[in-house]
Amino acid sequence: MMKIRRTLTWLLLAVWILGLSPPVNAASDVVFLSINNRWSTDTPIVSGGVVYVTVREFSEFNIYFSTYSTKNTLFMYNSEKELFFDLATGTSADSDGHPYAASLLYQNSMYYVSGQSVSEFFGLEYSRINSDPAPIVRIKAPGTVLSDSDFAMAASNSLNRKYTEYLAATTEAEVTAENSSPTPDSGGTVGVSSAPAESETPAPEPIQVYMYFHGISEAETPDVLNQLSKYGCQATFFVTEADVCENPDLIRRVYGEGHTLGIACASELSAEYEATSAALFAAARIKTVLVALSADDPDLAEEAAALGLIVTDREDTDLSALELASGGSSAHVGISSASSLATLFRSTKIQNYSMLAVTETAV
Repeated sequence: MMKIRRTLTWLLLAVWILGLSPPVNAASDVVFLSINNRWSTDTPIVSGGVVYVTVREFSEFNIYFSTYSTKNTLFMYNSEKELFFDLATGTSADSDGHPYAASLLYQNSMYYVSGQSVSEFFGLEYSRINSDPAPIVRIKAPGTVLSDSDFAMAASNSLNRKYTEYLAATTEAEVTAENSSPTPDSGGTVGVSSAPAESETPAPEPIQVYMYFHGISEAETPDVLNQLSKYGCQATFFVTEADVCENPDLIRRVYGEGHTLGIACASELSAEYEATSAALFAAARIKTVLVALSADDPDLAEEAAALGLIVTDREDTDLSALELASGGSSAHVGISSASSLATLFRSTKIQNYSMLAVTETAV
């Protein structure tokens, strides 16, 4: 009897010790992010106990960002508040210059900001859900339909799937790093393969496609921006004073997502430019000297030059002609709608296009 009790004691002790041991391949620092009721495609970074999320996550809440390289500053804003980050130090301050608790990191070619402090600054709700197999950080607008407990329950299967995919990707990256590391040969020097490299056909020169849109609207522009974000492309939007005054939030989103804004002018160049320029500054604190003229008028072009404005090339290339363009050439493509943009992205030659925005230095 004593022997059985002793055996049971040892078994219980072994189970307890195993329970304390972390599972193999556990990713203790991984946190998954939910924006309102959906998963984010980006994985947050945990540093010093602080969870950092990509700055672009906040566009879901009409909070946008822009960088000013000359001032070494990143600027987050909505229609009511502004938050400034010093890119050199990662520290932040509000629009009155008062220091704030939010901080910034730059990793993986992206800017990350401290999720909780930025959420609190802009009046969003931030929570951490301790779920299995990994915790969830949730940023949501007040009044979001699902509570944290309901979301965690509804998302349990997808969370397990995301965790499995994360572990697989992490393992693959580690194996790739190991395989790419140089190994010493028998002489103690780094081994170099003597196999000759296969000759490769050089890739054709890309066709430079400068994309721009005339005007913005709630009916078309959000879909356009979603497509541009999906394909990682930048474009230029030429707007009028009415466009800006009727859609200030949309103007801020366009600019915050890294696109270029220009001014569309008709016959009264000076007056139209001044009015639209003032409206742009009031809406998004930006200035531009890029203009598009509604007609190929030499007098208007001369007036623009005298005012120090830069006129874009209005020689449009339609989508069918673009299909025939040769490598190394360039084309200015005015997109009229979200469906036209989708047609461009479905082109069989899309891999040969270098998508660019019209800017002051590339018109």
